[in-house]
Amino acid sequence: MDLSNNEIPDTPDELKSEEKQDRQLGVVLFALGRSGMIHFENLLRTRRYRLIAVVEERIEHATQILKDAFMEDVPVVLPSGATKLLEDPEVGAVIIASPTHYHFDTIMMALSAGKAVFCEKPLGPTLEKINECYAKAEHCCLPLHCSFNRRFDPSFIEVRHRYLKGELGVLHHIKTVSRDCPPPSVEYLRISGGIFHDMAVHDLDIVSWIVGAPPVQVFVMAYCHLRKICELRPMDVDTVVITLKWADGTLGTIDLSRGAVYGYDQRLELFGERGMLQAHNRGGLSVEQSHTFEHGISRSPIYYSFPQRYSEGYAASLDHFCDVVFGLDKLNVTRDDTLLNTRLAIACDESLRKGLPIRLDGKPVMSEFANYQLT
Repeated sequence: MDLSNNEIPDTPDELKSEEKQDRQLGVVLFALGRSGMIHFENLLRTRRYRLIAVVEERIEHATQILKDAFMEDVPVVLPSGATKLLEDPEVGAVIIASPTHYHFDTIMMALSAGKAVFCEKPLGPTLEKINECYAKAEHCCLPLHCSFNRRFDPSFIEVRHRYLKGELGVLHHIKTVSRDCPPPSVEYLRISGGIFHDMAVHDLDIVSWIVGAPPVQVFVMAYCHLRKICELRPMDVDTVVITLKWADGTLGTIDLSRGAVYGYDQRLELFGERGMLQAHNRGGLSVEQSHTFEHGISRSPIYYSFPQRYSEGYAASLDHFCDVVFGLDKLNVTRDDTLLNTRLAIACDESLRKGLPIRLDGKPVMSEFANYQLT
C-alpha cells in the first residue's frame, strides 16, 4: 500500500488536556444492557460527562443499578417518555445502547431534538436508513458517532501508527483473529443480525482503517458448529474465514469464531516487505513459562470477554465523542466508514450464499480460469 497520501494520526495526548476538563456534557443513556453497562461504568469514571437520565424499559433493573452506584437522584424514564426528556436544555447528547432495532428511530428523535448522538452499531437496518441518519445529522449540524471502538484500542492504534510511518514498507497481508467468548446468548442471537453484521463488521472496519482504503473483493467460507445457532438462525454460522483483496494487491484474512473456550481471542498482524507488526492477545499478566518437553509451555489466561479486552477502547471512544461535541476533535468514524462497513458485511453475506467472490459493487467475480481449456 502506498503511504504517500496517508497522514500519521494524532495521539490523544496531543489534544488540549486542560480544555478537556473545563466543560461537562449532560447526557441521557438509552438502555442498561450489555453495552449500556459498559458506557454507564465509563460515565462514572470521568468528570467530562454528567448523567442526567436513563431510558430503560426495565425500570426496576435500572433503578437498582443506579442505587448500587449511589446515583438514586438520576431518573429512569420509559422509552415512551424519551421525547419529553430530550426537551431538557441540560441534555447535550445521547448515548444509544438499546437493542439494534431501536437505533434508527432513537437517532432521528435525538437529532430532531438538537442533541449530539453516540450510538452503537448499526445505526439503521439498511444502507439507506444509515445514510438517512447522517443526512439528518448534517442538516442539524450535529455530530453522529458510530461506535467502532476497536479504532481506539491502544495496541491497534500503535500498529497502525507504525505502519503509516513506513516501518513495513509495502504491505503484503493484513490478518485478524476474532474469536468470541463466551458464546452469545439465545436472546442476543435473535436480534444480532447475524455474524457478519454483528461480529465481522468490527474486523472489516479495522482492516480498512489500517490499510487506508476499502478492499475491492471479498470471499467467504463458513460453517455452523454450535447447535443453538443453527436451530435459531438456520442461515447463520459460527466459524468464518473471510479473504479480502485490495486494488494494489494487498491481501487480507479475517478468522472468526463464536465459541473460543479458552478466552476472548483477539489478534492483529501486518506483514510487509520489511517485516511484521503484531498486536497479541492481552490478559491480566504477560507471563509465559517453559516446562519440560512433556508439559510444553504455559501462558497466562487471556481476557474472558470483550468488556475486559476493549475496556480502554470503549473509554477512549466516549472521550473522543466529548471532544467532538466541544469542537476539540473531528469524528474518527465518518459516514463513508460506516456505510463501507455495512456494504462489506452485505458482500460477505452474499459471498457465503453464492459461494463466490464478491466485488464491492455487488457483482460476483468470475474466475480467470472459467474458460480455460485443458489441452
